Amino acid sequence: NLRDKSKKDLSVSGLEARQISFSGEIEKIDIFYNITFVHGKEHFYQIFTWTLAKNKEKHLPVMEKITSSFKEV
Repeated sequence: NLRDKSKKDLSVSGLEARQISFSGEIEKIDIFYNITFVHGKEHFYQIFTWTLAKNKEKHLPVMEKITSSFKEV
């Protein structure tokens, strides 16, 4: 049962990316997920962050910082 679904296109370190966010329940625990798929020069990358749904607003800035710090080497 997914809730609060959203998706957006963005750039991560100059690379094309798509990000999906959603909330869901696992074993009666509400979780918020923020997953970004990055199209690298030769590979695709997945940046997967999550937190308890009740902490979404508190941790979302850190989750976004983690995503934006990705660099292909």
